[in-house]
Amino acid sequence: MPCRWCRPFCGTAAAYLTVMRDGLARWMEIHGFVTIEEVRGRLSLVNSPDPSAFERANYIRTLTSWSADLPTDTAIDIPSL
Repeated sequence: MPCRWCRPFCGTAAAYLTVMRDGLARWMEIHGFVTIEEVRGRLSLVNSPDPSAFERANYIRTLTSWSADLPTDTAIDIPSL
């Protein structure tokens, strides 16, 4: 049994890959890219005019996207003093 990440690609892999390829091609055309090499590394830290701003933005994005999925059905016994 394939893992849950691979399952969508089993059996209909060609259809999924075609959709992904076509979506990437549309995005590249809209943004003026001709080759995948032009896209590769475009948003890397090395190519950033302000590396510290790049790092801060990624840190903030990480903080805002993180969520703690804590169990809500467990009770915590707090001993009385």
